[in-house]
Parts: sequence; C-alpha cells; structure tokens
Amino acid sequence: MHIVRSCAVAVAAAFVATAASAPAAMAEVTRTGAVQFAGQQAGSRLPYTDPNQDGWLTLCGTNLKPITGGSVDSMPFVWRVVSSAHTAKGYFISGAKATMFAYQPRPYTPAGAWSGMQMAAASLYSNPAHPMAQFTPIDLALKDMVESFPPIWDHLYELRLYLSAPGLTPLTRPYAAADIAVHGSTWSLVAGGHASCTSGKVASIEVLDHMPGASGMPKPTPGGSASPGSTPGDGSQSPGSPGSLGATPAASSSHSSSSASAAIAIGVVALIVLATVPGVLWWRRRRRATG
Repeated sequence: MHIVRSCAVAVAAAFVATAASAPAAMAEVTRTGAVQFAGQQAGSRLPYTDPNQDGWLTLCGTNLKPITGGSVDSMPFVWRVVSSAHTAKGYFISGAKATMFAYQPRPYTPAGAWSGMQMAAASLYSNPAHPMAQFTPIDLALKDMVESFPPIWDHLYELRLYLSAPGLTPLTRPYAAADIAVHGSTWSLVAGGHASCTSGKVASIEVLDHMPGASGMPKPTPGGSASPGSTPGDGSQSPGSPGSLGATPAASSSHSSSSASAAIAIGVVALIVLATVPGVLWWRRRRRATG
C-alpha cells in the first residue's frame, strides 16, 4: 500500500509541475470567508476559491445515481464522476482520457501548489460535453488520501478531473471540481454538480486491459453496505470490448486490446510525462504488491 500511495502522489506532483509551468499566472487562494458559487450545493459554503476551476463534478454510486456521502473505507471511493464542463477544444480525439485526482486545500497557498494524489486509472469517455471517469474495484479508497494528506482546512478536499489526449500536454487547468468534507470515517459532498450519471459511456483502462480484479462490482465495505453508494444497481462499466463505447473519437476501434497492451509497455514514460496513459504502470505495480 505504501507503493500505491507513493506512486499516486508522484503522479499528482507531476501534474502540479505541469500546471506551474503554464504561461498564465496562478492566482493565490486566500481565506475569504463564506463564498457561494453558482451550481454549488444548496446552502453550502467554502472558505476558499479556486481560480482554475471551470465546471462541477457529479459523484455517482454503483446504481448510477448521484451520491452525496459515504465511507472513507469504500473501495473505490466513488463509482463514477461526471463533469459539467465541455472537453477543451482539440482534446476530444482518439485516445482522449479523463482522470480524477484529490487535493488537500491549504490556507494562503495557490490551488496549483496543493498536495494530492491520483484516485483511479484514466478512463476513455464517449461524450465530449460531459467528460467522465470510471472507477473499478481495485481503485483507491478515500482513506488512502486521508492518511497520506490529512485535511487541514475545515476538513475539506477538492476533487479534480484532468483531461489528456495522445500527443498533447495534459490539461491541468481549467478543470471541473467538487469539494467534500471528511469527518471521522465518513465523507460528505459540500459543493458539486448535478449532471446525469448516464450522460455517456465510459470505461477504465484497467478493464480494457483486463487487469485482475478490475471488472465487476465493488465488494461490500466492512460495515456491510454497498461500496460506494447505498444501493448496488446496473453500475457496471460499458461491457465487452473498447468498441462498445461507440463510434466516437474517444473510443474508436484503435483502442483494441493490443493497443492497450502497447500503451502499458510505455507506462513508465506515461507516469512521468502524463501524456498518454497516466497511471497505467502504477496500477500494475499495485496488483503485484498486493496480489
């Protein structure tokens, strides 16, 4: 598990470095008191603003319905995330992917300098209007983030969805985001979106590469409830081959199992430059470490 966390943190740090090298100036996040954002959960307040945020994330359970809380022990943390922001121009091409990260807000620190970690492998998605990321049973629990980076600002974490595409620099901003609070062994949504959890088709590269344990539904948490969300449903990923995502740029026939294997062969480079398949080698390492 130490290897898993170290690799997840390394990937997040690389994204931060990429964002820091971008030409636009990064505004500083300061304590501003109660701030209300358009699209935010009714009545919610955040003590910070993130100038790099554009759009909101909807968190989904295994029943493909929005969820607003759960256990930090649930593995994975959530089953799916859906962005309200359209894919940036030029990024919805063959091989386009979305990856979710979690970050630790810190007072008087630019949002681009917050510490964080990757929560799941990258996903192919079919709808450019609503980029999505799919989790699998072998992805991380929120507890891994809490233990690596305990919340230090009002119990809050910010979730971000980063987009990438072959041959392009990973899009580290702007990004859609959601904010959650952790109290003890539970988390709750503070600010998020209201998109449909079935806005498109999505598949994790872990499933497309047939990684052990990636297919199927999550096991119940130690408390006996479904993980994540409250009611298991038809939340399995798009079935069968990558072509089941449909004839779209993000899921063309080029994403055959052979091309997925080729992507993993260069996983070491991808982990560093985050240009094509972020996190693939990390997930393979985890299976060897925990298998």
